Amino acid sequence: MTIAFLRLNVSDLRRARSYYCDALGFAFARDAGPRSVRLALGTQEIELVETQGRHYPSGSTAADLWFQHFAIVTTDIAAAHAHLMRHRTVAISHGGPQLLPPAAGAVRAFKFRDPDGHPLELLQFAGATPRWPAQAERLTIGIDHSAISISDTEHSTAFYANLGIDCTARQTNSGPAQERLDGLSGVMVDVIAMARPGTPPPHLELLCYHTPRGRARDGVWDPRDIADTASTLQAGAKEQAEFRDPDGHLIRLVADGARIS
Repeated sequence: MTIAFLRLNVSDLRRARSYYCDALGFAFARDAGPRSVRLALGTQEIELVETQGRHYPSGSTAADLWFQHFAIVTTDIAAAHAHLMRHRTVAISHGGPQLLPPAAGAVRAFKFRDPDGHPLELLQFAGATPRWPAQAERLTIGIDHSAISISDTEHSTAFYANLGIDCTARQTNSGPAQERLDGLSGVMVDVIAMARPGTPPPHLELLCYHTPRGRARDGVWDPRDIADTASTLQAGAKEQAEFRDPDGHLIRLVADGARIS
């Protein structure tokens, strides 16, 4: 099971394409439909789809159960942050990029929102980036993971394990740096990495906030809503399927080797 790509709904395709290419270093891959486009960062891809669905609820945070971001790996987070903030970007993190303690990976990270309110993250590892060696000279080089907020760790890990994605690491993050990164107070969050051993990035990351507690989805969400990001997973499925996880995150399942549209 691998994450083939992430689908983001946007209100203005031309504006969104320009932002992801100019601010974040993505490149055009191909048209994916009359109002959609596929963009690539290294070997990872996203799909932007123009819709007229509802936007993110007011005051959305990382603890809310509709939260889903993806983390963009950078070779120089200070330079990437400075470049990013010259575009239409809203910071989530307080005080710029944050250095997390060794127990949390000793990475530098910065969270922000694109023009449609989609949460995103810049990520710089403490050492080399062996998974992206051919692009080491670029400022942004790939997508490391997609993180989703969940309400119940054991329930969600079991759900994704049934899809062939296993827990590979687990830790609890808290403290001032995590609070500044999330733009929240009193943070205590379980971070669970989920992946199929030997598969390339991006992997899945589950975030279970003990404090503060986030909001659940209100009613039924439409796949055309701006706030309803979808993960397309490749697996040993016989037919394509679309369904939601225990907290309402949208999943598209396609067979290994199938052409993904």
